[in-house]
Amino acid sequence: MTALHHTHRAIARRTLAPLLAALALVVFGPGQSALASDLYTSGWTGFDISFPQCQDVTIPDKIAIGAPYEFAILGVNNGRAFTQNRCLASEYQYAAAQGLSIGYVMNLNSPRGTTTIDSQVAARTGCLSDDATCLHYNYGWSAAQDAYQYTLQTLQSLGVSEDPTTWWMDIEIMNYWSPDRSLNARVIQGAIDFFQQEVDGATIGVYSVRSMWQTIVGASYEPGVPLWLAGARSLASASSLCSQRSFTGGPITLVQYATRYLDVDYAC
Repeated sequence: MTALHHTHRAIARRTLAPLLAALALVVFGPGQSALASDLYTSGWTGFDISFPQCQDVTIPDKIAIGAPYEFAILGVNNGRAFTQNRCLASEYQYAAAQGLSIGYVMNLNSPRGTTTIDSQVAARTGCLSDDATCLHYNYGWSAAQDAYQYTLQTLQSLGVSEDPTTWWMDIEIMNYWSPDRSLNARVIQGAIDFFQQEVDGATIGVYSVRSMWQTIVGASYEPGVPLWLAGARSLASASSLCSQRSFTGGPITLVQYATRYLDVDYAC
């Protein structure tokens, strides 16, 4: 994650059985998506780490302090779309060493002018140079594709053959967003559609808080995806926030709270 907190699938033996039991309830075909609630058991706790932890050599010790965790979420960007967390490989190894179910979070933002949009990609998808709606949608799709491909390549470099299929989008006001909320919604929808249409069995959700979400896209855009809610102050308050109304139109699946050592996530 960026300034909101420090934050932000290989499945190890310890969590394989419960995860498969949940997935057995759903049959996936090409382009179909799992639900995040199928991947996290209520009451589980996990942690999230990303580029801000690159210089922290004590991360493995901090993870051990909070054990047992059941899952980890790793940030793949360096704070913005189309950037890379250079510590993704080592952070994956930290989490895998604990035998955790591993998911991923990507940073997302709007393009700051058409110069930040890959015109060749835009042309291939049929966008006209003055079609802002199409270009913003394409930008979100391409940002998700870039994050997915970087993560896939990182896992392959470690000899991990499984696809990264559990994804969250970090939506925060610290990154650039258009004054036009409808264009911001198209960016987010483009990223959602990439995962739902191009990654078999993918889960895609949103990490945010209500005030930021409404500033960025307004109150009416509800893409129907799971919500990872930030802002709790303790485990007790995290569990109580699970009953709030989600602003994405999907269930509140995770709630994040900060500890002295790590950002911790509670599964609703």
